[in-house]
Amino acid sequence: MKETEHKVLAMYDVRGIQNYIYRTDKVQDAIGASYIVENIILEALENSVEREKDVNSYQTKWYDKEGPLNFAEKNMDVQVLFIGGGNAYVLFRNKDLCIQINQKMSKYVLEHTYSLQLAVAICEKSQCYADDYKDLQSKMRMNKANMVLSKPFGAIPVMKVELKTGYPATMIDSRSKKEMGEETRLKQEAYRNKRKAKGNSFERDEQVFDNLVTQKGVDSRLAVVHIDGNSMGVRIRQIVEGIEDYTEAVNKMREISFQIMNSYQETFQNMHDHFTDRQSGQEGIPNKEGKYVVREILVAGDDVTYVCNARIALESVKYFSRDIAKKAMVRENSAKSLKKYGFSVCAGVAFIGSHFPFRIGYDVAEQCCASAKKRAKSKECKDTIKFLSETGKYVEMDRIGNFVDFQICKNIQSANFEEMRKREYVTRSGEQLMIRPFFICSGRSAEEEPLEEKNNKEIYSYEKFEKGLQYFMQGADTFPRRFALQLRNTYPLGENQVELLNSFLQSRGWSMPDGEKQLYYKEDKKSIAKWYDVLEMLDYCVAPTEEETEGGDAK
Repeated sequence: MKETEHKVLAMYDVRGIQNYIYRTDKVQDAIGASYIVENIILEALENSVEREKDVNSYQTKWYDKEGPLNFAEKNMDVQVLFIGGGNAYVLFRNKDLCIQINQKMSKYVLEHTYSLQLAVAICEKSQCYADDYKDLQSKMRMNKANMVLSKPFGAIPVMKVELKTGYPATMIDSRSKKEMGEETRLKQEAYRNKRKAKGNSFERDEQVFDNLVTQKGVDSRLAVVHIDGNSMGVRIRQIVEGIEDYTEAVNKMREISFQIMNSYQETFQNMHDHFTDRQSGQEGIPNKEGKYVVREILVAGDDVTYVCNARIALESVKYFSRDIAKKAMVRENSAKSLKKYGFSVCAGVAFIGSHFPFRIGYDVAEQCCASAKKRAKSKECKDTIKFLSETGKYVEMDRIGNFVDFQICKNIQSANFEEMRKREYVTRSGEQLMIRPFFICSGRSAEEEPLEEKNNKEIYSYEKFEKGLQYFMQGADTFPRRFALQLRNTYPLGENQVELLNSFLQSRGWSMPDGEKQLYYKEDKKSIAKWYDVLEMLDYCVAPTEEETEGGDAK
């Protein structure tokens, strides 16, 4: 066999997807962009192999509605091994064919997205999957680091420019009557086509935020929620590390990829249906036919973004966290497999007004998610488990719990996340107003057995936050709202002022949740406000029921 006839394995990735989706203030364009990139690699591959004369046989299907298909290496020109984590792994007859297909795929991606780029890593197939997988990962990291990010040709002084992208304007938007570029046109076209394919009227969705369940002039608060799986890539590498046989390894990766894709889509749908069904009886959320409660922006693998009514945002995160915790990277959902393979997530929530720039709302939600991940991976919060891997070796793995962080976006300065928090959440006398991010206990496994989770600090407990929220929202019988708002406004003035107010409240017989006397945690010579996170959320949340604060599943 000639050297050029050696089979090669290619790994594909698309650069700049997040920026591509959210480079707009219009949520409609973001949804259209997510539709475009949803299966862009597979679409580009299928289009390219069908147009390549040198391809006589190929196989791109690796799963069906029942689950992943069993892999068997075939004597084909092109064979998809699996697609997962935003990457595709494809086996080619030889390197020359791979290069020809790659050129066509790059052109397809450019034509159908306008500004995205395809990144490719190639290695000659050996008999050891573990070596090839490691080689591809290393080459892809190097290619991304050295890859020149080219952009479409920019506008010159005599051209009209689309203001939100800076790209040349190619037409006038028939609705807004403003200049529109090719990238925006593609996003809006994808949005209309997908909505029509799903049987939804485009006119209904024309103003997406206005079609979320809100009361204009009364409650126009929304929330952008971004959820991301914890340490997915690291855990996958640890699970398949050392598996040399191609058939065994690819079947394992197909199972993992399918489980991630299916589990997150199923959990999102469960959460969506739960709050939609509950809509008519939910306090503070009007029942309006034809309105959304939860509006999907992106559900791609373990990357989830949606917009919802602000009052259910944190509840929806809790529901999602507990539902996804019942699922695992393998089909077996026993307590043992959940501990070893179970999912956990971190979430960020940005509370915005209905006319607040969506791009900034998403950016804040993403930074909140990163903040939650930072705490989740801290030594005090993560746990290390040891288990017997598929290769018969004991492997240590960090087990990370569910955490959520949130932020109220009062103005566009919220985008300067770190600076804003240092300025607004630390008093002049040095007290910290924030406890968040909070830890969300996963509840119970599929076998109704408690899941062992490490949370050394009660201070981070979401359940404690929830109980505090419930307490302060009960009103006059428990703690008058005017005093709750007064306490919220006094916390930024410093500990001395808070203690004066607390003395006054105690003299009138008003106490804190659980009868606690102190309004601060003392930690490492720092004072941390116990109730500011709760008080700041009074206008943005529906009080949880007593049953939901006892650690059971959301009903």
